[in-house]
Amino acid sequence: MKKIAVVGPESSGKSFLTKTLAKKFRAAFTTEFAREYLQYKESYTQKELIPIAEGQIEAESRIAKAKNPQLLFCDTNILSIVVWSKIKYKQVESSLYNLYESNKNYDFTLLLYPDLDYVNDPLRESPDLSSRLQIFETFENFLKKEGNYAIIKGKGEIRIKNAEEAIQSYLNL
Repeated sequence: MKKIAVVGPESSGKSFLTKTLAKKFRAAFTTEFAREYLQYKESYTQKELIPIAEGQIEAESRIAKAKNPQLLFCDTNILSIVVWSKIKYKQVESSLYNLYESNKNYDFTLLLYPDLDYVNDPLRESPDLSSRLQIFETFENFLKKEGNYAIIKGKGEIRIKNAEEAIQSYLNL
C-alpha cells in the first residue's frame, strides 16, 4: 500500500482534494481526526495534541486494515499536528515529536499552497494570508528534509489537475 498525505494551511482545500483524488484513483481515504475530536470543544490545550495524533494514526490504520487498499489518501497527518504545535504553542513537545518520527510512513505528500479564498469555520484559527503562509513555510521546511513531496497550487479544476499530475508522476503512470 502507498500512503499519500495531503497537508497544508487551514482553508487550502485538503479535505475536498483528498476525497476528489481518492475517487479519481479509486483509492481509500481518511478524514482529518482533529476535526472529529475538536468539533464539540470550545478550546483545547497543547497536551490534547497527543490524543489527536494518536487518533489520526489509529484512523489511518483502521482504514488500511479494513479496506486493504493499494493507495490510501490521508487528509492531514501527524506532521500537521507537529506544525500546528510549533505555530500555536511555539514548541513541539518531545512526546509528540517522537510520535511523528516513529510514524513517518507516507510515500508521498501533497503540500497545498494557501492560494484559495479563506472559508470561515469555527475550527480554524488563521484567517489572514500571512499566517497561512507562515504555516505553509513551516510545512515546507519539514518536508524539505524528508524529500518526497509536491507543492500544489491553483484554484478549482487547475488545482485538481496539478495534484493528479503530481501523483501520476510519483506513481510513474
